[in-house]
Amino acid sequence: RDLHLSLRRQRQMCIRDSFACEFTDGARVTAVKETSVVLRSTDVSGVTVDVGCDGSVRMRHVGVGPGAPSVVSEEKERVVCGGGVVVRRLRDGSAQLLFADGSVARQDNDATSSDDLEWALLEGACVKDAATGARVWLGDKASLTIFEDGVVLAKHADGTIIRTCEHHVVVECPGLAAVEIDTDIDATAAAHAQGHEVAVAKGGERIRCRVALPDGSRVVATYDTSVTATVRGRLALLRPDRTEILAQDDGLITLRPVSYTHLRAHETVLDLVCRLLLE
Repeated sequence: RDLHLSLRRQRQMCIRDSFACEFTDGARVTAVKETSVVLRSTDVSGVTVDVGCDGSVRMRHVGVGPGAPSVVSEEKERVVCGGGVVVRRLRDGSAQLLFADGSVARQDNDATSSDDLEWALLEGACVKDAATGARVWLGDKASLTIFEDGVVLAKHADGTIIRTCEHHVVVECPGLAAVEIDTDIDATAAAHAQGHEVAVAKGGERIRCRVALPDGSRVVATYDTSVTATVRGRLALLRPDRTEILAQDDGLITLRPVSYTHLRAHETVLDLVCRLLLE
């Protein structure tokens, strides 16, 4: 449960054992069973990031602690969808959808369906950057840039940046987790999960998305479409101290603590004194 106890050997347990792991830097990682198995990471600022075996990524702001990003003052949670669309649920009860083309759709708290969305397209004169040849549309607080190589960069008013390049979408916002989605693999995994056939060329275990957490941890979500596969979705979380937490959609959780050799190689003078006292 703690970094000081991480010298023990690898452990495996089932999700029904209510897995929770706390670290000396104040971070906490839990595994929960929702529509799929989810690894939930919470840092000291109160930002909670859920990454599911189904490729879902949700960020919730359970509190506004020290170091919390400025966006949490108006935002309660956000979900990053497969195509790079960001759904923001605001504290006033309304919701926003941020798109890769710079447009925004807003739903008031009294709206009852998606037909009540209020759309705001990015408007403004197009200018061409002489240095890069990129075309740029500048809005009031947002912008859209299309580069000559096809990369599309949308900057939204809240600081969210959505970058689209071939089959990848990257979503970033200051202080929150950055998400990279392979749109082809994500679409293939979603279709396979619904029972549709998948081309053999697109089969096997592939990386569906990558998530970079604010505390420096990394999460990789994969999906396996192989006929012989008994486990489809997998998650691998790697913390800055090299501790690994693995999760599967069948509920199996594996904790791989940082090795004793690694700790000895990176210990400070204070760590050495504490270790000698303990020994």
